[in-house]
Order: sequence, then structure tokens, then C-alpha cells
Amino acid sequence: MTYLTPQQARKEMFALVATTWAAKAGAIVSPIPEVRYQGVEEAKVPGADKFWMRAGTTTVTTRQSGHALPEGPDGSPVVFTNYGFITLQIFAPMKGKDVWAKGELLAELGQCMFMASETGGSVWFRNPRIREINNDGTWFRWNVIADYQFDQVKGS
Repeated sequence: MTYLTPQQARKEMFALVATTWAAKAGAIVSPIPEVRYQGVEEAKVPGADKFWMRAGTTTVTTRQSGHALPEGPDGSPVVFTNYGFITLQIFAPMKGKDVWAKGELLAELGQCMFMASETGGSVWFRNPRIREINNDGTWFRWNVIADYQFDQVKGS
């Protein structure tokens, strides 16, 4: 069993997003759309003629899930399971050829990366879904949302 801190789990989730996006988004849109990550804010958004994505995580709850033996050399750690969701916000420019279809394909790519999937450090995903959002006058928008869970040891 692999135990993670919330920061390690987020890092693994974002690594999955970065790897999949770099490998597959270019087949849909060229150049590969920029990815912005939670906690790394930039002053300006990409130009209105660009496709881009923003990734972030939200923890919903943490529950104790294990403690079979007392802590110590022969005991087991107190384990907590963290539950939350990762959101990929997909933005497609409102002007251009096939921009809606390309944006929708990028959203489907985001959804597929969380289907029957986990990271190497045991962040598990389920219920990946796409939610179409009303345009904001500049971009067509989709949210890709997937529930996640990972185990953490008390104090880590």
C-alpha cells in the first residue's frame, strides 16, 4: 500500500494530466494548448484565439479508514482516505473553424485520462464526466470532473 500526502497526490494527478495532454492533445489542436495549474497563477489568460486548459483539485472529505494494531514497530499506521475531485477546465475560442468540435474532443481526452485509471502512487479515479458550461463571450467551455481518492498516514 502506498501512502501519499495531499501535495504528493496533487503532484501525481497533475503529472498524469501533463503527460497525457502532451502526448495526445496535439492530435486534436496544434499547437498543443497551454495548461495552467492550481497554485501557479498568471496575470493574463491566453489570447481569445487560443485553446487552453486549467487544472485544479478540491478535497471534499478525509475519513479514517484503517488502524488495525497500535502504532509502533509491530503496529499499523492510522490511515485516512482522502476524497475529492479534479477539474479540468477546457477553453476553446469562439471564432474559428471547427472550434466547438475540437474543444469537445479535448474535453473527451480529459475524461478518458481518468477512466479506469490511477497514478503510480495510488490515486484512484472514478466517475469521470464532462459538463458543458455556457460560453463567456470569449470561449466555449467544458469542465471535466473526476472523483479521486488516496490514502494518507496520520501526520504525513
